[in-house]
Amino acid sequence: MASLRPSPPNESTARCNRRYPKALLFSKASCALTPGSAAVPGRYPMPPPSRNRRLTAASPDPADHFGTRGVATEADEQARLQPDGIGYPWTLHMIRFLNIARPLAVLASLVSHLMGNAGSTPPPKPLPPGYTIPTLDLAQERHRQVIVDRQPGQYLGHPTTLLLEDHQTLLCAYPEGHGKGPIRLRRSTDAGRTWSTNLPVPASWSTSKETPTLHRVVDARGTRRIVLFSGLHPIRSALSEDDGRTWTDLLPVGDWGGIVAMASVEPVRGKPGHYLAFFHDDGRFIRAQPEVTQPVTFTVYASESTDGGITWGRPRALLSRQDIHPCEPGVLRSPDGREIAMLLRENSRRRNAWLMTSRDEGRTWSEPRELPAALTGDRHVARYAPDGRLFISF
Repeated sequence: MASLRPSPPNESTARCNRRYPKALLFSKASCALTPGSAAVPGRYPMPPPSRNRRLTAASPDPADHFGTRGVATEADEQARLQPDGIGYPWTLHMIRFLNIARPLAVLASLVSHLMGNAGSTPPPKPLPPGYTIPTLDLAQERHRQVIVDRQPGQYLGHPTTLLLEDHQTLLCAYPEGHGKGPIRLRRSTDAGRTWSTNLPVPASWSTSKETPTLHRVVDARGTRRIVLFSGLHPIRSALSEDDGRTWTDLLPVGDWGGIVAMASVEPVRGKPGHYLAFFHDDGRFIRAQPEVTQPVTFTVYASESTDGGITWGRPRALLSRQDIHPCEPGVLRSPDGREIAMLLRENSRRRNAWLMTSRDEGRTWSEPRELPAALTGDRHVARYAPDGRLFISF
């Protein structure tokens, strides 16, 4: 059983609760727990131990996967969460913090206390910036950490990873600098336990202006590709059809650009080889000549590929705001695949993160809704664990 060191914002000591651990970079974040081991002094206690692994969504509507019509409070959510005493390991997700949650019912419960009808006006007042979910700090637990790369005097960060279908091979791409610089690529063949040295990449990768992203795409004929994107103007991509062993040069996808491209890439249901890619811009890079408004306007865009990621269409705006700065869209589907959720960083830091949903394969989107602080962060990446739980890193 692991004890928590005092950690903001709660500044309290608690035992490890695997429902919502937060772990530092390169951590496996596995905990061996006993039932009823979580309690946060000064906050409402966790409920009695139970072996129940199910969670009831806040809304009675089975189609309301993301809670856009339910009503609940964080206290309601805590009342639903029942520790079952089973530790759960997760291997190497290279983002600053990790969040493990139950499936989208948890996401619904966390967000639904703000959300009435999906099309209604956002609340006039910001949600509180603090949160009360238990946190686990693994910074000093070196046995859980893996060093992928280290160079004295050189900033290395903003990694993007791609797990291949064998569930053992991981690719990791990252810039030599803070969000920009030549791209490095490394490979692990044992699910992140050990890593290669820098792999050979095309010379054009040294001209990258921003953080790279990696995505798996498959065309209508079944040809598998990996696409690497590099943002600003113009957005460029490189392709590999041999699981990352060889690559094309970075080439423009169009005469348009954007920031953190592509933050998410999602297949279109029922259309093999069709993908939606999501990114944002603040007026500086979408066109060759910057068009920055005052106050600045943040816009979230989508671009579609119909040929398995080789070419990408001109982007269309999904959301533009000046009062908040939505960016770095992280996309996930409901368990039945019928609904898409988009988690959005709020770049001005005046509000928490935000949520939009789509029920027509990204053609239209709900009004954005502010999320609780527990889901506030940058570059949300969500994946389902084998047992159905939802893993969100940010």
